[in-house]
Amino acid sequence: MNGSSGDLKRMIVGLLTLAIITILGGLIINYLLFTPKQRDISLEYIVNISPKEGETPKNLTVYLPFPHHEGEPVERVLETMKELDEKYPKEQAGDIQLVDTKHGKMLKLFFPVLENGWGGNGCAGFDEPYRNNPPPLESKYPLEPRFEVTTNELGEPISHSWIYLDYEGGTGIALASRYWIRDRWKMPISWHVSGRDFWVFPGTDNPPEETVQGRNIGRTGNPVEVEINGNGWIKIPVFGG
Repeated sequence: MNGSSGDLKRMIVGLLTLAIITILGGLIINYLLFTPKQRDISLEYIVNISPKEGETPKNLTVYLPFPHHEGEPVERVLETMKELDEKYPKEQAGDIQLVDTKHGKMLKLFFPVLENGWGGNGCAGFDEPYRNNPPPLESKYPLEPRFEVTTNELGEPISHSWIYLDYEGGTGIALASRYWIRDRWKMPISWHVSGRDFWVFPGTDNPPEETVQGRNIGRTGNPVEVEINGNGWIKIPVFGG
């Protein structure tokens, strides 16, 4: 009896040990292979400016909201916009810089003559250590200035910002803009994609439905172009944040 009892105890201890080893092994494998280690964040900021039909604005100055991080403009986005601007013919290129305004630091574009339109695409990427429950991307990399955050009739986020126009020889410009943010969780054997696109639609609180659907299924569609009329500071809606 004592021998049988001892064998049973040893068997139970062995099974428990095996179960513990299996559980620990599974946890270690899950940590090494499936737990995200790094967060990869990509920003894309697009601006297209065109003259209104039949007009050729001169000495055009435009201030636009710009991506920020920890209270400062994302310089890398500005640098890539300048790199693209250098590919334009000299007479079509813009003067691009960040300036202090009464609403904070904003993107300034200046064109002696805007005849054929201009487009700039600024990109930036960031890596940061993974952590549970990271803050939402729109709070880490907001488009500034931004205020009056609310929702539109579709339940989509709407806030407001400012742009500034000063020009001669016209009544306004055609402007299209988009700000796209995406993050990926880096894992040893795969990527986990999350985040979403953030679109900017100056001039409308309710962007076209087909564009909203395009945003929801990925980076499809183009920024919506709207006419911005008048001079001075103009309050605009910002869709998606």
